[in-house]
Amino acid sequence: ERLRSRPIFRPTAPKATNSPREQRRPQQPTLEFTYHRFLSAMALLKPLDVSLAEMDGIVPHTTLHGEKFVQLYQRVPLAGYLYLPAELRFDSTHATEFARNHFEIPLICVGLYLAAIFLGRRYMATRERFDLRMPLAYWN
Repeated sequence: ERLRSRPIFRPTAPKATNSPREQRRPQQPTLEFTYHRFLSAMALLKPLDVSLAEMDGIVPHTTLHGEKFVQLYQRVPLAGYLYLPAELRFDSTHATEFARNHFEIPLICVGLYLAAIFLGRRYMATRERFDLRMPLAYWN
């Protein structure tokens, strides 16, 4: 409501310029105008109603919680060219079941990663520095 009540372009007093290019320059859009353009662009990509997608023959994907959703390449047909064929054919049921049954694996991996960072810094602090000027110069 607040955005609709404001003018999209704010009138400004013309500046005295010597350049004809600056005199022809269009007025800059306001933040509200940019926001409205963003919302209208997002309206094109809004999630399809799953029931409408199923009526159109689109098979929706399923989240870990069993909720159905429609992917971008299913909503916008030209977006399918941005995906590899293996991504389009990927069946996520096995990965979903594995993630449900083994939720502790990512936690263990993050813990090991953090331990490697902190212990690695402590280990490298006692070692002498490498002189990497020549290898890096050669690499470049």
